[in-house]
Amino acid sequence: FLRDVLAAGYRGPLSLEIFNDEFRSAPARRIARDGLRGLVWAEEGAGVAPAPPAPPVLSGIEFVEFAVDDAAGEELGAFLGTLGFRVAGRHRSKAVTLHRNGDVNLVLNAEPDSAASERFEQHGPCVCALGFRVDDPERALARAEAMLSPTFRERTGEGERRIPAVRAPDGTLIYLVEATDAATRRIWEDDFHLEESAPAEPPGRFGGVDHVAQALTADMMDSFSLFYRAVFGLEPDAQWELPDPYGLVRSRAFTGGGGSVRLPLNTSESGRTGTGRFVSAFAGAGVHHIAFCTADAAAAAEAAAGRGAPLLDIPGNYYEDLGARLGLEDEALADLRHHHLLFDRGAAGGTFRHAYTLPFQDRFFLEIAERAGGYDGFGAANAGARMAAQQRPQRR
Repeated sequence: FLRDVLAAGYRGPLSLEIFNDEFRSAPARRIARDGLRGLVWAEEGAGVAPAPPAPPVLSGIEFVEFAVDDAAGEELGAFLGTLGFRVAGRHRSKAVTLHRNGDVNLVLNAEPDSAASERFEQHGPCVCALGFRVDDPERALARAEAMLSPTFRERTGEGERRIPAVRAPDGTLIYLVEATDAATRRIWEDDFHLEESAPAEPPGRFGGVDHVAQALTADMMDSFSLFYRAVFGLEPDAQWELPDPYGLVRSRAFTGGGGSVRLPLNTSESGRTGTGRFVSAFAGAGVHHIAFCTADAAAAAEAAAGRGAPLLDIPGNYYEDLGARLGLEDEALADLRHHHLLFDRGAAGGTFRHAYTLPFQDRFFLEIAERAGGYDGFGAANAGARMAAQQRPQRR
């Protein structure tokens, strides 16, 4: 519409009028910033010059960072260890450790007087930052600034790499990490004392971060949608309504980089659903689960169980229903049940096997995910069973 109006010769002002009670009751600064960001993005789509820098080319999530203190860091490190993560390095100048399984990097940040410590004081142990691999961090930062996103630069020690970051609508930092090939020095070599030798890869090693799911208050969904689309060029998938035992959870994923970045956003109007309780108990939006991709979910789950990982028990009637719905053989169903795995089949024939842990300190939980045959969903058909299982008493 705007493109056609401009093509007709209009050169006057552009403005927004808001007839929305949620917007009227939300913080004025956030809504005003979103409105102006939306206008800048609309002008870009209409070809109005000068255009902002192009969106970054994404190639995955380089790391997930957790805000902890010393005690929470020790407990979380042990929790991650049951999934095969090991301490791979320690920061040169800060109270930060790197935990690694295969190609997944998890950072535990207990540095005092830092952005992570502020986040910990507000929310307790939580995800405080994500690292997106981008083709050009400076161009990505310039685009974020053009789209009115607050930027952030962490203090660095001598010889450490300065990594630009932008703030998501809830304050989570998104670091812009330059994508590198095997011949290029990575950020970990500059900023961390790395372990000299790595042990053998664990069974079912993780090949990367499959997706990061966030729980939002209902009024934040539009802000996050605009932020991810305008700043990073992510595309929205269809919205799903997921049945929690205490109400509906609405979920929409935003993806980019050929599926290398997947960010489901979940919201619920009921305060009794798992999503609703997360948002109300921990002061607003935040990451409520992280999925790691593997080529063999059964091997990864078997190894995790052997290390004492607290895997989510799935009720037996789920497998009975699964067999009737998808026609799986009894042997396949028994194998899924033995490994705590859920199963989904896509419309095009691809498959998805996945298992969950119990929550860490009743906060976020982790997922083991195996995609095959071009499956591009998130196991939405299993969400009801997973949320029902999370409401049941579990063995620890």
